[in-house]
Amino acid sequence: MIGVGVFRNTGLVLRGTGGFAAATVLWLVVGVLCLGGAVLYSDLSSRVPEVGGQYAFVRVAFGGRPAFVYAG
Repeated sequence: MIGVGVFRNTGLVLRGTGGFAAATVLWLVVGVLCLGGAVLYSDLSSRVPEVGGQYAFVRVAFGGRPAFVYAG
């Protein structure tokens, strides 16, 4: 989902980076990082097909107590 933040923050990014080329590179780098996070969560959700999201991932990886602390 693309929100209005992309359109509101474009001027701030252009001002902060100093030009169109640098802003474009910044947007591309951030987009690749977000894509990496999406791929990570899709892989985790295919390996842990349970309800609970991040709690389920922590419980499978580290056990019940760390998952309880994470959820609290």
